[in-house]
Amino acid sequence: YVALTRSTQSLTVLHTAALPQALTGAGDTQTPSVPETLPKDDAAELPRVGTDIRVEVVDRAPGGRYKVKP
Repeated sequence: YVALTRSTQSLTVLHTAALPQALTGAGDTQTPSVPETLPKDDAAELPRVGTDIRVEVVDRAPGGRYKVKP
């Protein structure tokens, strides 16, 4: 859950798991919008669900976004 204390025009959420179907825009399609499994090399780099992730903002990017690094 996110609690906002100031007004904002956009919100970026960094997550470590696949989004729920309601948030993917997949509708009623039978084909998953993301692969069910990841290649073994990629899976080794992903943190476990629920792991705290801290990043450092290093620069601004177009569209009100930010560039970050772990």
